[in-house]
Amino acid sequence: MKLKSLFLSLFASAILINLAACSNDDAPIEGLTVSNFPVLDGAYSTRNMRTIIVDELLGINYSWSDFTAHFSNSYAAENWYIDHEQGTASIPQKSSGTQGAFKNLIDGNADLILTTRRSSEEETAYARQKGISLIETPVAKDAFIFLVNEGNPVPSLTTQQIQGIYTGEFRNWSEIGGTNQQIVPYYIGEAHYPDVCERMESLVMDGQTMLDPSELAINKMHYGTRLYCWSVRDDAAGIIYGFLGDYNLLLDIAKQGIKILNVDGIEPNRENIENGTYPFVMEIYAVIRANEAPDSMTRKVYDKLVNDGKAIIEASRYIPY
Repeated sequence: MKLKSLFLSLFASAILINLAACSNDDAPIEGLTVSNFPVLDGAYSTRNMRTIIVDELLGINYSWSDFTAHFSNSYAAENWYIDHEQGTASIPQKSSGTQGAFKNLIDGNADLILTTRRSSEEETAYARQKGISLIETPVAKDAFIFLVNEGNPVPSLTTQQIQGIYTGEFRNWSEIGGTNQQIVPYYIGEAHYPDVCERMESLVMDGQTMLDPSELAINKMHYGTRLYCWSVRDDAAGIIYGFLGDYNLLLDIAKQGIKILNVDGIEPNRENIENGTYPFVMEIYAVIRANEAPDSMTRKVYDKLVNDGKAIIEASRYIPY
């Protein structure tokens, strides 16, 4: 529990920023300061993007660092995170997941959110009940990926084979081009990472019913996609899924012993994500309330991100839309 609290405190509750660097002269948006910066929320996977949006727009000095320099003997030592200079204060930031972020935005508890999809019918209906309209614009691309142990000889699976693994149609790797061993399908539960769970069901399964959790292997690290690789690097028969954006924030040492599968023969590389040929491309959306005044800081930050934010997206290690 202490480890989990440490991880959440670093990423979910606040963005650390250097007040000394927060003069209006440094900020790309006139008048934008620590005190009037919009409240951000979003999918767990977008927390580093949100951090860099704040840093870039307030002129904050930051660098990518690895946890190894700060922690030892923990899963955290295998992740990149954003390091800030000393002399810091906090800007409130939430990480409520996509569904929670939409509710917070509609209820007025967040000003700008970054989500892994557009609003659902239920969320749109809830907004309508509240008299709220939303503006949703894609700003970045991500991909939903599948990982196996590097010793697994299978280089690629079709969409139908992946669906078949998680419906129980395929139980042995030999049925889909692998060796004679039982498939161990791992899953990430909704309680631990709802965005990944939701996208697996909607983007990949496409209405097909997944096996009951009792028939699936539970991801041994319950802190999100970044550590899903730990399940399959220690299990030669395992397969697990998650976001490429999260995977890219792992240090090389954490990627040893695992490999990303191609899907339908297509590699989830930048070119195939940009041109949409990889089957499971996802958009990251910036969303605000439509009634935001044109001169509000929320609208200015949103406009900057949507119209002139490609460098910020690149800096956060995502692919600009």
